[in-house]
Amino acid sequence: MTSIIILTISFLMALFFKLAKTDNDWLTRVVRYSHYLFFSLTIIAVLLLLNSYSFKGYLTDKLFIILFMGTGMLLFGLYRQKNNLIRTYYAFFFFLPFLLLTGFIGPRLQLVTVVFGIGLLIDGEHTRYPIDKNHSIQTSRYGVLAGNPTYSLIESKYILFEKVTDDIVPKIGIPKSLRATKISEDSFRLNILTSEIYNARLDTTLSFRK
Repeated sequence: MTSIIILTISFLMALFFKLAKTDNDWLTRVVRYSHYLFFSLTIIAVLLLLNSYSFKGYLTDKLFIILFMGTGMLLFGLYRQKNNLIRTYYAFFFFLPFLLLTGFIGPRLQLVTVVFGIGLLIDGEHTRYPIDKNHSIQTSRYGVLAGNPTYSLIESKYILFEKVTDDIVPKIGIPKSLRATKISEDSFRLNILTSEIYNARLDTTLSFRK
């Protein structure tokens, strides 16, 4: 819901700025610099993702992307110059909801649109179970369409970042209880009991190094 709320507010504010013909150089400058900042953070987040890293917090990367898009929407409403290329760039962010809607309708684009829409707009369910001060187990699923959650090992790195190792165990179901116990500096024991629907148990020893 966080993503939808931010983008909805940004869209409505951009529409207001456009209809009211708001001409505020200071506000435009602040939003433009914020847009540049979130663009840079988005690029960094993507590069981290390609190397199985992320910023700390399971929603931080997505928040940077959403704020990058939201500031783009606002700039569409605030931009008063006649540069068509820049105007088209800002218009892309403003009309993105309608492009997504078109994708849902178009049969050839439905799958891509659904995957993109779920990944972008749905926060999902994320739960963390600490092992020690630097490691934790995270379960992640994106609504009922996602099925069983993914089990990931999260390792704190360099203060601001995390290393994410997905699918450390099979997707055995939604955990009713989960306990992770550190055995040594290199390994931990993982006990999972899933809900009655799945009725599965897992008791295994895993390494922090994969």
